Amino acid sequence: MMRPTSKRGFVLVTTALAIAVLIAVSGLAIDVGRLYIARSEAQAFADAAAIAAALELDGTAAGRTAAIAAVSASRNRWNWGTESFQSPAVEFGATPAGPWDANPATMTGRAYVRVNARIPNLRLYFAPALNVRNGTRVAETTLVGATAIAGQVLSGNTVPVIPLSPVSHTDDVTPADMHNNNPDFGLTIGEDYTLKWPGDPYRDAPCAGDQSAVWIRKQDGNSQGNSNGNGNGNGGGNGNGNSSGDGNSNRWRGFTLTNSTHDMREYMLGTDSNFDFPIVLGQPIHETGGDHGGSRFGMQDRFNEDSNTTARSYSEYKAAGNGNGRRLVIAAINTGLMDSLGNSLGANRQIAVGYGLFFLTENVFDPSDHASWCAEYVGNMPVVGSSKGGVGGSLGGQGLYVVRLVQ
Repeated sequence: MMRPTSKRGFVLVTTALAIAVLIAVSGLAIDVGRLYIARSEAQAFADAAAIAAALELDGTAAGRTAAIAAVSASRNRWNWGTESFQSPAVEFGATPAGPWDANPATMTGRAYVRVNARIPNLRLYFAPALNVRNGTRVAETTLVGATAIAGQVLSGNTVPVIPLSPVSHTDDVTPADMHNNNPDFGLTIGEDYTLKWPGDPYRDAPCAGDQSAVWIRKQDGNSQGNSNGNGNGNGGGNGNGNSSGDGNSNRWRGFTLTNSTHDMREYMLGTDSNFDFPIVLGQPIHETGGDHGGSRFGMQDRFNEDSNTTARSYSEYKAAGNGNGRRLVIAAINTGLMDSLGNSLGANRQIAVGYGLFFLTENVFDPSDHASWCAEYVGNMPVVGSSKGGVGGSLGGQGLYVVRLVQ
């Protein structure tokens, strides 16, 4: 019987063509996969670098330099983690939409950074062998790039703030007025202010920035400065206008967020932000009575967790450049009980008007009734997770900020 040679030849030709097509498709798939992986590696680098850079922004030229250095220090690589990204572009802007400038005349208000990572010569292995572009040979290398934008953006109220609330040094009683008129709350950058007040601030001095009688009565509510607590705190009646009856043990010491000393310790460490009484800007803060001296361990532990425990001021700490930010704490600022003239604020008392960033200058937090806990005021735009004071400027005082990717 004769073999069907014609059919056998057809099968061989068809098989050969199918194999050729399969090889071509497989080769293209390999190149496409390589492009996809390289693109993902570039995007991962850009994302991480942009976040790291945005954490360094503080409205100064030094912040710009630190941001660029943070991009260069990124450990992300491409080609399966074996090759570095060369000369990524770093630009700065005041909004997520730009305009962008790599070397702006001023960094004031520039809270966003754009990072462009490029792989200029990604090698393709199979596509160049195929005439897939209108008969024109595909180049053996191609450009792969990725862009990311990160910035300091307003956050909600569940990020770690400490359970202590300093008083403002102005008569503004709304967050909007405070932001427009006194974004630093009347506080002076570099001055020490009181986080935890003594039982009798007329007898035992608070921290340096609060030692005027104007600010003591603003926090204490005792317009007469009477250590027995019998002043006319609310325009009539006895007491300090809030919770003090004996002028000592019942005065408000500045504690808030919870009634639990144990929870206060966790809040101070920043390990728990599930507050019993969350801060809401424009609303009164929760006034926690008592001394809560046991919560000092949270502050002491936080101080000692910093990689720089020797700096005596924030400027010294910042210049050293080796701190990890644990000595920086965020606190809600409140209006106090009285205005600067000694008049009761009534319904506007203890209103949360913004957030401030403070630097813990010492790790001794005396639990006694006579002691104050002090911290240096750093700025009005605290950025969670940053060891810097944030960009500040026109953005400051409106709330808490976090660094997030916006593109």
